[in-house]
Amino acid sequence: MGKRAVEPVPVGLVTSDAVQAGAKLRRRLVVGAASLVILGGMTFGGWYIWAQTSLIQKPAVIDYTKLTPAAAVKAAQAQVQGAHTSTEKQAAYTALGDAYTRTNQTSQSTAAYQQALTYSPDDIPLLENLSDAYVNSGDRVNAVKVLEKLVNAISASNTSNKDRLLLRYQAELTHEQGGQ
Repeated sequence: MGKRAVEPVPVGLVTSDAVQAGAKLRRRLVVGAASLVILGGMTFGGWYIWAQTSLIQKPAVIDYTKLTPAAAVKAAQAQVQGAHTSTEKQAAYTALGDAYTRTNQTSQSTAAYQQALTYSPDDIPLLENLSDAYVNSGDRVNAVKVLEKLVNAISASNTSNKDRLLLRYQAELTHEQGGQ
């Protein structure tokens, strides 16, 4: 009998079909899991952006002058309830003070303006409103205090009509101080 020729065996790891199929399955699972993580992140990111731009209700701009005085008070009270940021709260309390002024409820208007001032103590138009409310209510002591604060706020400001405002409110302050 003759010698049989031995065929050369390729060098390397010889694995069964089952082992190779398992390796393919693991690669597919890793790729699938990575895809889910990426898609999930993209989905959450998209949802977050949508929620920030769509779900947050922007405060409605209300023209209180077109409402009856009583309706303006109710609308301003609702605006106060819905205010979240300091800017929104200041605007809401200012609107409430304006609405109370229209209904001649001076004690409520002064309280609303004072609350608005807690968010911006040197707001010139707000100080003007509060001083007017005190003058209209006959409370000269508080009117003088607010007018003094108003003159100081105007003096410290860079408003274009600073000189005119100072003359006006210094004259009003002098008049109110004389009437005490």
